Amino acid sequence: MVKIVLMSHGPLAKAMIDSIEMLYGAAQDLYAVCLYPEDSAEEYKTKVLNIIKNDEALLITDILGGTPCNQAFQIIMENQNVKGVTGMNLGMTLDAVLQREYMDLTQLCHEITRSSMVTELSLEM
Repeated sequence: MVKIVLMSHGPLAKAMIDSIEMLYGAAQDLYAVCLYPEDSAEEYKTKVLNIIKNDEALLITDILGGTPCNQAFQIIMENQNVKGVTGMNLGMTLDAVLQREYMDLTQLCHEITRSSMVTELSLEM
């Protein structure tokens, strides 16, 4: 099963897991790595690497260009078995948890990117 690692500034990644567990129940191989002001970029990257080891992993980061995203990009460039997306939201993350047993890593990455674009809508009338 593909590991899913949520990477965020502050506690967003942990809160995302709490919300997923409220909707779905406990999820295996779902991890949060939260970046705090006292963490260096290298320490943060090491935390993620300690989780993924040599397994297939999908990294989901909060925002493009931030430290979590930049560290995810470095990890992806160094590991063929890791892919990533940015722009983390609850729908995308829940979709990844639900779909990962039916898709390979590349398909999963493409699917959650596609599905998150479809689910972001204006609620104006």
